[in-house]
Amino acid sequence: MKHCMQALLVLACVSGTSQAWEPVKVGRPTRLSAARIEMRLPPGWLTQGDSLYVLASRDGPPLELIEIRLLVPAEAAKLLKQPFHEDMDPQDLSEAYARALVSGDGEHEEVRIDSNEPTTLAGRAGFRVHLHYRAAQGSSAYPPLMEQLVYAAATHEGLLLASLEAPQLHYFSSCVTAFEAVVGSIKPR
Repeated sequence: MKHCMQALLVLACVSGTSQAWEPVKVGRPTRLSAARIEMRLPPGWLTQGDSLYVLASRDGPPLELIEIRLLVPAEAAKLLKQPFHEDMDPQDLSEAYARALVSGDGEHEEVRIDSNEPTTLAGRAGFRVHLHYRAAQGSSAYPPLMEQLVYAAATHEGLLLASLEAPQLHYFSSCVTAFEAVVGSIKPR
């Protein structure tokens, strides 16, 4: 029965990519090769990724999604709407990121930043942003209030982002501990 449920979950999680979701390999770190980092993902979750990103979900991406992503410098500059370099002051970086979130991308509405504070990610000085938003109306007549926690740091390879995204009701709080453990496990390799 457990294997049948995992198979159904894998089918339900396909998010338009050609890669299949696979169970997290317990006891083995997951690598993000372009960023030259590794991390430990939660056991019992499913994962997929390539050299620039790793996704993990327990119940499927609409319900919770951990994403570790490297934005190469050109992509980071586009997101931040300003030049990006690895020596950016973490405070300047966090302010540019927060401005980009609030200015909107057409997919998020009613963005509210609850906190924006300094932290570290993979041994680099960075920031942590906690926010709420609603998905754009086109996706549902009554889009759920989403909650997101983002850690970020500038690296030689680009902007390293680690995020947890889930509906505020029921799901977000049940995944924060697992996400914080993933963030704490991210290290250079």
